[in-house]
Amino acid sequence: MAHNSESLIRASHDSITDHLLESYRPYLLMIAGRELDPVLKGKCGPSDVVQETLIEAHYGRTALRGGSSEEVKRWLRGILHNNLRDLGRRFRQQKRQAGREVPIGPEHAAGIADDELTPSTRASRNEEVLALVAAMERLPEADRRVIELRNHEHLPFADIGKILGKSADAARMHWFRAIDRLSRDMARNHGD
Repeated sequence: MAHNSESLIRASHDSITDHLLESYRPYLLMIAGRELDPVLKGKCGPSDVVQETLIEAHYGRTALRGGSSEEVKRWLRGILHNNLRDLGRRFRQQKRQAGREVPIGPEHAAGIADDELTPSTRASRNEEVLALVAAMERLPEADRRVIELRNHEHLPFADIGKILGKSADAARMHWFRAIDRLSRDMARNHGD
């Protein structure tokens, strides 16, 4: 069912639904596919970066300034470009030993999944993301914050501790407990 993105966006920032954000996925995939460093494509696909971008957009939709489709695209592009830059920075900072990486040639191709997702796989992944977003929203603010600092901003526990006014060990334990609560909530709400 087609919808008019312009009218949905103008209604209010509260109307920026996950469905509306999802409608920009093909646009973001095109940009990510074009701009993702070829060296990184073996480590992280464009769809992974776009998924992270849409999750950030969900949480940060109140930061959107403007109401047109072009303004939403510009906002999403900014988030995507930051994620691409951060991804490149993370991989450059990792000092990997060349001997630890194993090249994969045509003889290994049979065991590798295709990068293209089937519609049912894509729908399943979207349901999982929405379930995760809902579970995160049910967590206490302090738990959400420690998970975002560790899993989204990729901060070490020493830095998280400073931000939260705790020791690194206390921040690590808080993170473990928050992840445990999140996992239990998701299992309980998915009937697992």
